[in-house]
Amino acid sequence: MRLDEFRVEYVLDSISSIQMQVQQKSIDEARLNGAVRVVAQFGVECVLWARDRITDFSKAAAIAAGTAYGVSNAVQLPHEISSVLERIAAYFF
Repeated sequence: MRLDEFRVEYVLDSISSIQMQVQQKSIDEARLNGAVRVVAQFGVECVLWARDRITDFSKAAAIAAGTAYGVSNAVQLPHEISSVLERIAAYFF
């Protein structure tokens, strides 16, 4: 996720605007709603970015774990089946 200085300042300004509006007796609804949208959109983008990274990591971990599990159990199988599994694993990995 790439954040330029302008984007960070924009989000921080929106957070400050929310804080100021909440502390006032008469709230400017339009300004508050605009600031909330900016912060919410940024939050959604962060969550989606994190979700994609976690998904990529979990896929890689599942493949590695499955391969390790398969190889560790292959020694208990007859030699011919073990050889076939090793060749399949070597082809993919």
